[in-house]
Amino acid sequence: MFHVSEDKGEELFCQHVVFFVMNTKKTQGIDRDSKISTFLFKKITGYYIRLEKNNGNLQVIITKMYVLLIFALVIGIMTVGFVTADIASGDNIGGGMGYYEISSNPEGGMLIFDGQNKGLTPQTVEVSTSGTPGHSISISKAGYNTWSSYKSGNPADGETVYVDANLVFIPVTEPTTLPPTTVQPTPVVGGGKGYYDISSNPEGGTVLFDGKNKGLTPLTVDVSTSGTPGHTISISKAGYNTWSTSEPGNPFEGETVYVSADLVYIPITMPTTPVGGDKGYYYVTSSPSGGSVTLDGASWGGAPVLIDVSATGTPGHTITVAMSGYQSWSQYYAGNPAAGTTVNVNAVLTPVSQNGDIQVMSSPSGAYAVLDNGQNSLVTPGTFYSVYPGWHNVRVTKSGYYAFSKDVQVNAGSTASVSASLSQISQRGSLSVSSTPSGAGIYVDTIYQGETNTNVGDLSTGTHTVTLKKAGYQTWSRQYTVYSSQTTYLTAQLTPVSNPTTGDLEVSSAPSGAAVYVDTDYQGTTTPGSPLDVVALSPGTHTVVLKKSGYSDYTTTVNIRAGQTAQVAATLAQSGQPSKTASVQITSDPSGADVSINNLYMGITPLTAQNVQPGSSTVKIALDGYTPYTSTVQISAGQSLQINAALSPIPTPTTTKSPASPLVAVLAVAIISLLVMVSFRRKN
Repeated sequence: MFHVSEDKGEELFCQHVVFFVMNTKKTQGIDRDSKISTFLFKKITGYYIRLEKNNGNLQVIITKMYVLLIFALVIGIMTVGFVTADIASGDNIGGGMGYYEISSNPEGGMLIFDGQNKGLTPQTVEVSTSGTPGHSISISKAGYNTWSSYKSGNPADGETVYVDANLVFIPVTEPTTLPPTTVQPTPVVGGGKGYYDISSNPEGGTVLFDGKNKGLTPLTVDVSTSGTPGHTISISKAGYNTWSTSEPGNPFEGETVYVSADLVYIPITMPTTPVGGDKGYYYVTSSPSGGSVTLDGASWGGAPVLIDVSATGTPGHTITVAMSGYQSWSQYYAGNPAAGTTVNVNAVLTPVSQNGDIQVMSSPSGAYAVLDNGQNSLVTPGTFYSVYPGWHNVRVTKSGYYAFSKDVQVNAGSTASVSASLSQISQRGSLSVSSTPSGAGIYVDTIYQGETNTNVGDLSTGTHTVTLKKAGYQTWSRQYTVYSSQTTYLTAQLTPVSNPTTGDLEVSSAPSGAAVYVDTDYQGTTTPGSPLDVVALSPGTHTVVLKKSGYSDYTTTVNIRAGQTAQVAATLAQSGQPSKTASVQITSDPSGADVSINNLYMGITPLTAQNVQPGSSTVKIALDGYTPYTSTVQISAGQSLQINAALSPIPTPTTTKSPASPLVAVLAVAIISLLVMVSFRRKN
């Protein structure tokens, strides 16, 4: 073993080492001609000797040992420090996972978790315990109402939260066939359908239900329990007076309302047929009577009327009966009546529909569509039937998607279409909107969001148009940018109208929650505490109508003057028949929160839920980043309930860095010990 005493000095020591290496074929088992480039003389204290082979030549590199050790220790401490800091500053402290065990009855429902399709139930969904708290869950299955729920927070590490959805079957009623049989639908809780069983004596009368032909009696018509209350039924049959009635409200879920019509026969008084001659006759009646009769384009007055024609004249005649509010009736009769005979003609006129329909579709389907902030609602795809002509608002919402809103014009006898392409919520922020003076209506991208001063939540990141409207002031509109997880603040100084050419209107109602229509156009919904502002109306007389479920329509006229604000304060009267349902007006601060009643998704705040079934109901209002509001209320038939939820932000957890690893302390002690040792050895 090669050894050099330490008192010979570094230069002499190095010379000996080089001599030894270069003249030794093999040193401690390391072949100097091999590719192994490093070996250590363990008996030489304080030095590290490395052999390198370069172009066939051996080189000897000598380094003091304590320098190398200190360098290695410093690198090690820095590495441990960076790793520790990175772990301490991470968002997922602990990296734990929790679980949602989701099932449905019946199984096989399509599961949407936070807007993502997770397959068919039952399913287990894994979430991070330190991820974004709060999750939206919805389950849909053909033939069943869509079930939805919001789960706040996250499961603990290793915890399993069990979610079980009882899907509610949607009953399907087959139409009654002859001979007549009475079909009593089985009441289904939550089915959302009621029924009218319609018959007549004699049978075979044509049934018009809300202006639509439903076929011949007897038959059964199903209606939504939450649809527009009140229905008009008429039955007509040739030779009988038209029978009609109005049914207030809607049936309960699963309830059948029986409607029976005794048709009154129209006696026909045969005219005295002239003796002899070559004339025949058409005796024309109409239902309803009074229709204008023409024969081959020539007018013969109102029905009933007796028309004479030549029995030997040109054969074939067209008889037309017209009446305002009804479709024109026309029939061609071949040949001629024989001389001295009478052909009886009875024209059953069909009313022209005074209303129109709105067909609503969405992508994805299964969204909740609301007409005029709660006057009617449906799950897409679907159709709002018998809607008054004029402008209406349709808002489409779905949990996990941004809200969609559109104003649509309805014409009598036609169907308007609304197609909503919903975008999944990815990043969202909020707006804090205030104005001087306060109490201005807030519209964000045309969607009503309440009145100033308030917060508007659940907005997509990017640019939004904010519009403020208040009677007596100019309409204020600006564009603002919403940033992810941030609140953008805006303050508007409203300017009084100068040199006005239009006037304004303030509308209030008792109770509140009534939809307001000016000249058939939807303007908004009355709210408690402050009137609804309708701005920029042309001077002159306008018709104002207020509608609320369970109450009679309130109609009045108002004279608008330029530069002035007219006021309408309506006291609504309950309809003749006691209401079987209630209405719930729901607001929140911030607005834009998801609302569910008894786990049934209803839309986003602010909203008015009409035709709510009486009884104990759990109302839940949830907004991302806020603690959900939950309240169980007792709802009575005919009640108008108001709920205002002030949502509290979820405290942001403080990220605490982990204490320094014990390894760092050990390494520090080792460094100090090595330094002391080296210093001590050098002195010796």
